[in-house]
Amino acid sequence: MICQCGGQLSLKRSDRNGVATLRYAACASCGRCGRWALEVDGRLVSRGETARRVYQDARALEQFIRRARA
Repeated sequence: MICQCGGQLSLKRSDRNGVATLRYAACASCGRCGRWALEVDGRLVSRGETARRVYQDARALEQFIRRARA
């Protein structure tokens, strides 16, 4: 994939507690990130900016984990 700046995008991931994983694309040239996807126990639960915000907010993430496991 190619970034708007012309740089190469690479897929990255960030794990929290081994339960929640945030996957995203990051540009090596300009540092821009996008294409967010939040997974709980391997299941996709959110995409886009909502996924990024939930992952950063511990309370919201706990709620998403509870809902995904219910």
